Amino acid sequence: MTTVSFPTLIEAQAASAPSPLPDYVHVLGCEVPSDGGATLYALASGDMPTEGEEKLVAGSFDTSPTGWTLTNWTWSAGSISGAGVAAGEVRTPALSGLTPYMTWTLRGSASGVTGETVVTMVNTLHNRYTREVGRITANGAFEIKVTTRPSDSYIRLNNAAGVTCTLEYLSFKEITDEGQQTIFASAYVPVPSDGMFTIEMFGGRLAGESTDDMAFIRLLRRIYSLGLNLSGHVHVRMNGRYKFLYPWNVLWVAEGVDVTLDFGGNYMDFTEAPYKVVRPWVTVQGPGYTGWKTTLAANAARNDATVTAATTTGLSAGDFIAVTSTIDYYNGISEAGGYALQYNGELVQIRNPNAGGNVIGIGDALSFDYTANSTNIRRFGMGGVLRILGGHAIGPGHSSVAGDDGTTFIDAMYFETVYEEKLLCENWASSTVDYMICANVVLDTPITIGRRMADPTNAGPISAYCYGRMVNGCLNASIDNPSGRHCRRAVDLGAAGFVRFAYDYASGEGVISRNISMTGGESDDTQTQPGGHLAFNWSLTGHVGRNIRGMQIRGKNVRLTACYFETRDGGSIGINDYDDPSLYGEDPTQGEVILDNVVLKSTATDSSFIAHQSTDRLVIRNSRIEAVTPFAHYGRHQSNVEFDRTAFVCTSSATPASGRPPCVASQYRDKSDGSNWRVDDCYFDGGSVALYMLGSTVATVSEIRVRRALLKDIATSHLFLSRSGAAATNWATDGSLEVSGSIEMGSVPSTKLDTSTLVVAAFDNSWGSRFPTIAPVTSVLTLQPHRGDVIGALVSLSAATDLVTIAGAADWQIVVLTLATNTYALTVKNTGNIRVKADITLDHSRDTITLIKRNDGNYYPLAFSDNGP
Repeated sequence: MTTVSFPTLIEAQAASAPSPLPDYVHVLGCEVPSDGGATLYALASGDMPTEGEEKLVAGSFDTSPTGWTLTNWTWSAGSISGAGVAAGEVRTPALSGLTPYMTWTLRGSASGVTGETVVTMVNTLHNRYTREVGRITANGAFEIKVTTRPSDSYIRLNNAAGVTCTLEYLSFKEITDEGQQTIFASAYVPVPSDGMFTIEMFGGRLAGESTDDMAFIRLLRRIYSLGLNLSGHVHVRMNGRYKFLYPWNVLWVAEGVDVTLDFGGNYMDFTEAPYKVVRPWVTVQGPGYTGWKTTLAANAARNDATVTAATTTGLSAGDFIAVTSTIDYYNGISEAGGYALQYNGELVQIRNPNAGGNVIGIGDALSFDYTANSTNIRRFGMGGVLRILGGHAIGPGHSSVAGDDGTTFIDAMYFETVYEEKLLCENWASSTVDYMICANVVLDTPITIGRRMADPTNAGPISAYCYGRMVNGCLNASIDNPSGRHCRRAVDLGAAGFVRFAYDYASGEGVISRNISMTGGESDDTQTQPGGHLAFNWSLTGHVGRNIRGMQIRGKNVRLTACYFETRDGGSIGINDYDDPSLYGEDPTQGEVILDNVVLKSTATDSSFIAHQSTDRLVIRNSRIEAVTPFAHYGRHQSNVEFDRTAFVCTSSATPASGRPPCVASQYRDKSDGSNWRVDDCYFDGGSVALYMLGSTVATVSEIRVRRALLKDIATSHLFLSRSGAAATNWATDGSLEVSGSIEMGSVPSTKLDTSTLVVAAFDNSWGSRFPTIAPVTSVLTLQPHRGDVIGALVSLSAATDLVTIAGAADWQIVVLTLATNTYALTVKNTGNIRVKADITLDHSRDTITLIKRNDGNYYPLAFSDNGP
């Protein structure tokens, strides 16, 4: 192998050709950046045209276009026209021999253009892969770049009624330019220096081109030509400032191949790129799903470390498989936009493909339950490690973009590990970087700015549908310092629905992101904090949110720790506008939700923190919530709630104060369950009621305990339990409804407990204690037990009664008994487990007997007061 060197490319091209030609030419430097200097070139074998052969038959329209389908378009010599009277369509002949992931140029010339004619590449594998590639909007010559996919079939043009367009010709040719240079009258092509390509090796804007698009296309083409995407490591570095217009480049790599996109802290300008087209600038992907599929042969349960498949042929240790149910409900509501029905599904790695009898050993235990024969197992080919290293990418966000349309910076799919470091993405209308079905995701300081202050179309800075980083279908993720401004949220977590990732998908089938830890960072003028859709086991720690619309918790098993949120509209658990479970058939639950040391302060006049859907367990501790309605639960399941050392501050200024919302409310009286609430050492301030509970019409609600509460400026009552009329609900009578050790301050209500005759144990409170009304049964009085030192009852009688036995008190508790009415007498007998010297009769409601239960099981008198008239 021979190599010759030159200081610059100009000098190499001016030199006389030696004989034989050298294998390599090393250009040591450059006169201007991107002029092809500072590059090692290899001698090409033969000529290297910059474009391939024409793929469109009869595209000149000189003769009737054979094989073309024209609907409401007409041919005349030299052109085809859509008159616009009715919607029209043009279909090209089938395009054979399209190499996937290569870039092609669709050229043409148009006249008589009104409106927009949409250009679409049609894919026969699945309509999901059929996509818009451009629009014809003006007279004159046009070029549209198209990156092909497997099974692309033909090009389609559509014009709506009233839209006119005449085409003089159409041409479709592959770009075969690999950055070759003519040296010694022969073609020489760049080869990676130290294993790395730079855009400057392939031309670009600084070399006189209008943008750096062609330089990047040449670079990708060279990677494919060398087969670097098939083995080893693809390394691309950017050393300067760049301008791009063309989206949807594709870098496809084989299994295990590593990719590094090193932006070097540099600036990438996409501000003039199309802003409505839903396409990324570049898709970097491993093989993904290529058709290997089987079914689950035996039921599998959460925490199982094996799955039994119908076949394991073709699987190897280290492979990744997606286990996805078609019937086992995970979460979501069919009718809810953005909260679609999702079945159980997860990505797992194979540890042992042959654990015996088609049993597959997996590296991590399953997170969900699966039903045999209704669960699919698909193999996904994964690239190796994808590294995306620091830079600043400014997108084409525009005020006219609506919904979730808009260009994305990078799509990353099917990698074993992805690592992103200190990347700032600004002004992207849809999202910034999407990580989809990547097993292990590590993001270091991902920054998203939704709308750019320098954007002249920026009438309102927030970009409501810019999702920042999207993590869909991961196995594990660690995200450090996620930060967002003027966007929907800095990080969005969700499921990878197979409508996009597997052509043979079933509705609701996909892979759920799980095991995600996010730490630090801040959100400013966003819709929500980092979080998102259908994820499992995710946490956010040490995050600060200022001027965000609302704090939102979605997914299952969520933990927020040491976070601070200032919101314009409160917060929510689950999805808004679905507060009535009778409106949907599914049973969505957010699993276990824990807020620890979280501050939520809302500035809106109608704000609230609402659990819209069920929780399996809800814990709020060491926290403070300030809102018009600090907390309300509307889920179908409301059991297992723990509030500990938390302040619930009602900020309503409504007058009279009785018209203000409660501090905490358990709503929806047709709930399936609502027991086991522990409210300890909490502070309630300013509401009409401290704790307002509708109970349940279909289940008995028990174990509601409010202990050591501090109650300030409560207007109507400290506790309200619904009980009669249209709000009739079922409450326990076993003494497990309790208010104890609590203190009222400030303005105090005249009614302390609005519970009527319900059995509520109220003791050791600053306003005193309250005894329940209990009737003896066959001379036995069963007290409602509680933890106080003093326990008692108002004894209700339907006839004169002898009291022989007392039950329900703990050892050494003091028991106080008095009559509920004056109608009948109660005689406390010296028998059973009562030890009085002589019978004692209570014949008036003012009479009182006080006893103590000793540890021998008997009750001994302490005092008796005969206060009757």
